Amino acid sequence: MPRTTSGIETILALLVCFMIPGPGSGQQVIALPSEDIWLEPDFEELYRVGSFDGPEWQQFGMIASVAFDAAGTLHILDGQAARAFVVSLDGELVREYGRPGEGPGEFEEAGWIGVAERGQAIVFDFQRNGFHIFDSKGEIERLVRLPGDYSFMPAQLDVHPGGGITLVPNGAVGAVSLAAALAGNHPANAKATRPVVRLVLDGDVVRTDTLAQAWMPSLEQRRFRMPSGLYRERRLTPPLLVGTLAGGGVAFSDTSAYRIRITDPEGAIERVLRRQFAPKPMTDRMREVARQHDIEVFERELPTLRNAINISDRFVARMRAREESFEYYHELSVIRDLQTSPEGTIWIRRSGDDPTAEGPIDVLTPDGRYLGSYPSDTLMPAAFGPNGLLAFIETDELGLQTVVVAR
Repeated sequence: MPRTTSGIETILALLVCFMIPGPGSGQQVIALPSEDIWLEPDFEELYRVGSFDGPEWQQFGMIASVAFDAAGTLHILDGQAARAFVVSLDGELVREYGRPGEGPGEFEEAGWIGVAERGQAIVFDFQRNGFHIFDSKGEIERLVRLPGDYSFMPAQLDVHPGGGITLVPNGAVGAVSLAAALAGNHPANAKATRPVVRLVLDGDVVRTDTLAQAWMPSLEQRRFRMPSGLYRERRLTPPLLVGTLAGGGVAFSDTSAYRIRITDPEGAIERVLRRQFAPKPMTDRMREVARQHDIEVFERELPTLRNAINISDRFVARMRAREESFEYYHELSVIRDLQTSPEGTIWIRRSGDDPTAEGPIDVLTPDGRYLGSYPSDTLMPAAFGPNGLLAFIETDELGLQTVVVAR
């Protein structure tokens, strides 16, 4: 069982942190403690929604995304039902908005939801190639489209604090590379740098604003040639992970090591947070574990694909061969997920011993304090709200999804 820490131990551990002047003006490199201090995940459950035999609105088809507003009410986006539900702090339905269709405020393939500081809800719709903006009462205001035909499904988006509606892509290389293309800096994946960008939704078309430049592996490190002759991205290439901060800056991890960069609202690097964990070399055994996992996911999703479109057995065999021929990055990144809370804490999910295993969750502050780590079996919250609110999405063996809100 993980050892939990006392208050005195935590204070002593924080005193171990030390600061090294960084190469940039005013930039600090802060070395955090190398030994884990274990926290007990004793979150206080407030309510849960989602039931086969409950109210009709709780019979979720597929929860695509959840988000809190400034008052702590929760917005739940059901992608299958093409509907968003707003839930109060005591778990009661407040209102609904959105519906299937192609008209104003109607969803074709909704995949993400967020709430701006002034209460507007933002829903990304893959098929509509843009973002639906609803006012605080659930009435549609406008659709803000991505320029051209760049339609994409982001791994994650964070709502950036401040006036207006601004989003920051967070997650996979593909989504962030697309954001780079939208920013007009260079073609996606062309150079060994990638921008941390903001998507500005103040008109009818998404504008981009480059906040900072981040590291990216070289083409030789991240690409390989398939048997077909086509070049593909190696799987498990270190992603650019970004989280927004309350003051207007961002925290981002852009390397396979444990390194978190903290920016000010203008994008200047203020400090770098480090822990002494090194990436693991990708062994043959680890590659095989990753490959078997990816093939299992393919086989599990194949029936859904067959039901959606008519594909031949020959085509399925080609897809399976493609899965089996994928290559992987030469090392396993220390950090596999990064999220931030409204209060400013940074939650870092570390990788486990192999590519499919999850490690502990570290909790840091932007000014360079290590608060402790939750055990590896702790769920990463699907959304963070005010006053310590957390939302988790749980799925049982029958596929029933439940949203649990805790503090």
